Amino acid sequence: MMIKADSSTQLNKGSEYFALFLSSFCFLIMIVPTHNMMRYILLYALFMLVVLRNPLHLRRLWTLSKSSVFFSLLALALGVWKFTCAWNYNVSVLLPSLSEHAQLITALIGLLLAFLGSFFLASIIDAFVEKPGNNKERINPIQLSRDNEEQKLTKRNDIIICLFMAVAVITICNMCSPLYPTNPWVSPACYHTVGKSLWSGMMPYRDLYEHKGPLMYALHSIATLISYRSFFGMYLLLIPFAFFFFYYSRKTIRLFTNQSLEPWFPVICVGAYTIKAYHTGDSAEEMAFPFMAYSIYVAFRYLKNDKSFSTSTGVAIGVCVSVILWTKFNLLFFYVPWFLFLMVDMLQKNRLRHFFCMLKNVFWGFLAVTFPIVVFYAATGALASMIDVYFLDNLSSYLLMRPLDDVNNENTSYLLNLFGNISGHAIHNMPLFVMLILGLFAYYKTDKRCFFLLALLELAVFILVFVKYVVFVYYPFLLAVFIPFGILPFFNIQFRSKKVCSLWNKVFVVTLSAAGFALILCGTNNLNYMFLPKDEYVQFRFAKTIMKEENPTLMNYHCQDQGVFAVTGILPINRFYCDFNNDIPGKYEDQERVVKQRLVDFLISNDNCPIIPGYTCIDSLKSFMNDRMFYLHRKRAVGNRTK
Repeated sequence: MMIKADSSTQLNKGSEYFALFLSSFCFLIMIVPTHNMMRYILLYALFMLVVLRNPLHLRRLWTLSKSSVFFSLLALALGVWKFTCAWNYNVSVLLPSLSEHAQLITALIGLLLAFLGSFFLASIIDAFVEKPGNNKERINPIQLSRDNEEQKLTKRNDIIICLFMAVAVITICNMCSPLYPTNPWVSPACYHTVGKSLWSGMMPYRDLYEHKGPLMYALHSIATLISYRSFFGMYLLLIPFAFFFFYYSRKTIRLFTNQSLEPWFPVICVGAYTIKAYHTGDSAEEMAFPFMAYSIYVAFRYLKNDKSFSTSTGVAIGVCVSVILWTKFNLLFFYVPWFLFLMVDMLQKNRLRHFFCMLKNVFWGFLAVTFPIVVFYAATGALASMIDVYFLDNLSSYLLMRPLDDVNNENTSYLLNLFGNISGHAIHNMPLFVMLILGLFAYYKTDKRCFFLLALLELAVFILVFVKYVVFVYYPFLLAVFIPFGILPFFNIQFRSKKVCSLWNKVFVVTLSAAGFALILCGTNNLNYMFLPKDEYVQFRFAKTIMKEENPTLMNYHCQDQGVFAVTGILPINRFYCDFNNDIPGKYEDQERVVKQRLVDFLISNDNCPIIPGYTCIDSLKSFMNDRMFYLHRKRAVGNRTK
């Protein structure tokens, strides 16, 4: 006697193609510019016609499809505006003769990318996430218990998914990627310059002034061994940081849900790397993400499972604390509520002895990283300089730094300035702040203790970001470590009925996966820079002239490091080889000494110093990063008084 197969398992090849087409068409609708409402309405009507007229009777799923389609489109809508603007511009640049049809070409490119991305990501999910087996014995992953979910999604599967996401976001969103000519941000340029100088015996702080942590320069010095005149080495090192951030965020989310993470996890994680605050990548905050994510996971696991901290866990937390201390020490404020909350919780449970035992293990982990750093800088005679610059200068200069247009106005209300900073960055990073609120709401409904800890951690980071008068564009990126925790509310829109057709489940999964792929490609702030020729970069434009000289020397005069040191391979000859945001005594005196004694062959300045005595301006270019004019000056021959 033959058993009739359940309709939910009757999936043929044509049905899978239909699912892929449906998800791609959903994305196509969303990339149409919203101001063209007639085209939008027609495409949406065509989409619904396909849904209602298909031979698989999806009309029975009308109630479910409305909510699923709505939230799918809502997830995609976050990147629509950037996508349309970016691709319309790129089409007009690459194909000037077709610029009149840029919107149509944008739609076609979006459809192609989404469709190909659907096939690619669906194959990844099918091959690595779902275990092969008989369809009759397969259970809907959304209906699985937590134990069955852990059996199906193994550690190996997690590694593959998170590694794929890490490679994708770093390759496309980070300007250290080989897809970009270089990383034009001044901070990575400084890290690269100081990092490669380590191999020549020049010590940070003592020989070259820089105010980030020593681990930043150690990491970039390793990267220069891979690529001395580019950021490719740093690109390779950034992938593990993104991987571990995704991996431990994923493990934290799984503590609170027994449902499949695949539909939403890629989209939400990509959101952390496509907000405006991400800037060009390669920031100290980005390096801290995996260590903060691991610390959150450990704390939530303790609160959820009520298990004691093992020795290895305590040591690992100590390593995380130490790494963050020597990367950017003010980020340690994140651990203040972390330790206080656990101490109070253990005190209530009469486990205070266990807390001090954990602190002992944390100390050993902290010492494992701190001791070699202190010994190295002490042995090279740079320990005093490191303490003076990294700790004292940062505490006295950056914390009290005021806006440039407000330095003479001491009566400016701190609260008014705080409100302006928060509102301005919230507008430019709206998805970030939305996900922070969603995460708090989800944990409030799920676990009260975890909610209070998450709220305290977010508050600590919020204070850390906005406490100062000046909040640079990349500061709010630190809050993005909490973005993945806003994923929980979205599980409520997934399937609850046991009679739901698995085809629609596949449509839902593939649609969201395609959305994640599209957001990676089109949601990044740096997409326009990918298509710029090298001659439009200040770094390459000036480097072409500088490298014509034999053994040239260089200094950034009254301006920050523009990355010319990085692309030319030149090493600085003076301590203040560039300008910095803080006001340090002796900074300009050192540069004036170099200019007066004509110690360098070339100087780079901005529009504040277009004319420098003893040097001739030979080239200039406006930077697309900050819209400022930069000048390249060459040392005049002795006796030549021509300006």
